[in-house]
Amino acid sequence: MINETFIIDTNSLITPYRNYYAFDIVPTFWSSMEQAIVSGRVIILDKVFDELVKNDDGLSKWIKSKHITPLKSNDINIIGNYTDVINYISEAKCYNVDALRRWSEVTVADPWLIASARTHGYSVVTLETSANLTQLTSKVKIPDVCRHFNIKCYNLYNMMRELSFKL
Repeated sequence: MINETFIIDTNSLITPYRNYYAFDIVPTFWSSMEQAIVSGRVIILDKVFDELVKNDDGLSKWIKSKHITPLKSNDINIIGNYTDVINYISEAKCYNVDALRRWSEVTVADPWLIASARTHGYSVVTLETSANLTQLTSKVKIPDVCRHFNIKCYNLYNMMRELSFKL
């Protein structure tokens, strides 16, 4: 994982904010995250940014106050990889039509996150875990799609370790 760049899923910020690392209890998590974003080691995709700021909460205020320039998903190469991700969901025998319908919604960040990682060689960070793909499902999980496209996918704690977060 030496000098990897990570692109982070919405849940890897919302879940710590709501459940583990409140700003007033573990401010070092948030200062470390800010430093990682500013240094370019952690990337925020525009679709993730939009999901984060749509709530009127402390996390929304925090992300807005940092004046982050999110990675734009309208890059032609990202769009091409997005098409590949959606085609995979459409053609894979393990996903039903509801899975395709949900992931095809333009505001859903997950396929764009994977497409951006594939385009730029980033590693994906998510708190999602792999699903049981032995039966038809409507729940597409980021780690499963990353595996299909040979994209590295880590949980938040692996990224924190790599970036030497100290709490």
